[in-house]
Amino acid sequence: MRPDPPPVVLAPRQLAGYQCGRSLVCCAAPWRATLLPGELQRIGEQLAATDEARLSRAQFEAAVHVQRPPGVLKQPGGDCALLDRPRAQCTLQAVSGLQGLPAGCRNFPRSVVRTPDGDEAAFSLACPTAAALVVAQPIAFAWAPASWPAAAYPPHRTVDDRVTAARGADWGWREFRALRQAWWQTLATCTTGDQLAATFAGMMLHPLDPGAIALNDVPWDRLCAPWTQTQVRSVTEGLARLPDTGPQHSKRQRERWAAWLMPIDAGAWRDSADRHLALVASHAGLLLQFAFVHDGLAVGPAIVRCAHLAAALARIVPTLSDGAQPTRDALIAAAHLSRGMPGAGALP
Repeated sequence: MRPDPPPVVLAPRQLAGYQCGRSLVCCAAPWRATLLPGELQRIGEQLAATDEARLSRAQFEAAVHVQRPPGVLKQPGGDCALLDRPRAQCTLQAVSGLQGLPAGCRNFPRSVVRTPDGDEAAFSLACPTAAALVVAQPIAFAWAPASWPAAAYPPHRTVDDRVTAARGADWGWREFRALRQAWWQTLATCTTGDQLAATFAGMMLHPLDPGAIALNDVPWDRLCAPWTQTQVRSVTEGLARLPDTGPQHSKRQRERWAAWLMPIDAGAWRDSADRHLALVASHAGLLLQFAFVHDGLAVGPAIVRCAHLAAALARIVPTLSDGAQPTRDALIAAAHLSRGMPGAGALP
């Protein structure tokens, strides 16, 4: 009898070869390392069995802020209590290896979900390494087999064949799959900022009916709406933590707060969308992958949320024109923007 072939995880094509770049953003505020039920005991027992001087069971448990699920690791000075920043490594990982980490730490920036079509991995672009890969290859959404071993990053959620499309309305997985594919195809055919605007408007107003919006029906007030103070604070906090360009963002923090708390002009949005068309459309495709499957929202609200975040990228890029990596940082800013939106909690 032939052995079963190894399982395959599908991922966005430009991120299928992702490898950790050790930026350490996931080891510090605003991200918090959490422990799932059973992980406090599992990791503690693992450390007790190794008799490792660098990190004892008592030291690990002392680093946990809440000793009941979900546990949260302390962050003295903003860094995780287990981070050895001079060595740019996690003390727990150095002692126990990748598989010894809490699932949330091990998987970041991946979100792996089991669907009726198999396992798929989405990514948080709050990770500078992931964001840089998208900037290097801003392409229409397409699947590719992930290069990492499937067993190393197991699914954290399972999606059944029944899909919650909207309040009180269920679909089958096949219908949802066709919907997602239709929106991806629409994004791939956009060649101007106006077409992108019409697509985002359709996602906001008719999320379950691709192509229902016309160019002259774009609600510019929604596409160009100002951000809330919570959203601006989330973006500012995230950008300030970047190891390579964070200081530059901190210097211009006040100026950006003022700009982001005001609506953007429709003409300025169009111009930016035209200049950065491939990046904005690619970003929208990656956000659409999250819709329902990875963020856990109903399909309709998830697609609406996706459209707001995708539209926001067009206003972010011009305001981050300084610095070594402005487009990368714009994707990171959009990821942090999602933390200030309703429904936040999953990876953006």
